[in-house]
Amino acid sequence: MFKIEQDKTKTNGSTIIAEGALIKGGIDSAGSVIINGKFEGKIAVAQTLTIGKKGEVIGEVKCKNLVVNGVLDGITIATDVHILEIGRIFGKLQYESLEIDKHGTFEGEGKKKNSNYKTTKNNKITNKTKKQEILIED
Repeated sequence: MFKIEQDKTKTNGSTIIAEGALIKGGIDSAGSVIINGKFEGKIAVAQTLTIGKKGEVIGEVKCKNLVVNGVLDGITIATDVHILEIGRIFGKLQYESLEIDKHGTFEGEGKKKNSNYKTTKNNKITNKTKKQEILIED
């Protein structure tokens, strides 16, 4: 893994991975990272990780703020997560706050940080489950 060294007395800039770029390895940044290309590996970002419309991240992510408008597939730990309209997250996600825009997608296992919630039911979904009709009244 490589490390991006930054002078912490200066304003932290953004690291940008351009559309069409493919990077495999690791990123450790005290600033923000914007990914418009493809990244495979581990990312640790002290500020905001933004995955653009054509961006794709496969691997492990740890960051303060996460904004996804492309694809993230892997294990993610973030404080604030925002999945935009065409954003997709697959895998495991640990968060403090989660916002998903209409048509945004999260498929996987999600857990709020420091949550002790345990389900009170042992729900099993089988092919034999009876259909239930839900009525929504205006």
